[in-house]
Amino acid sequence: GDWSSDVCSSDLLKRAKIDHLNREIGILEERMNEYPTEMRIRFQLAKGYYQAGRVDDAIPLFQQAQADGRVRTEARLFIGRCFQKACHEVCM
Repeated sequence: GDWSSDVCSSDLLKRAKIDHLNREIGILEERMNEYPTEMRIRFQLAKGYYQAGRVDDAIPLFQQAQADGRVRTEARLFIGRCFQKACHEVCM
């Protein structure tokens, strides 16, 4: 295949993934406002923020989500990943 069309396809795919993630984050933000006590929604939103590189937004939601035993372990794992990512960016 043509190298330049492969690059364009790759860029379009990345853009589509980012757009999808941003839409998903928007939906989860609305749901969190509608159901403020539902920690699994906070956890899903925190994962979206994490995937979008919004680590500072993700950390407090992961911390709050630990209140739900169903996601506690995974939330703690993501908190560690967030701090590792933040430290890596600052330290490098």
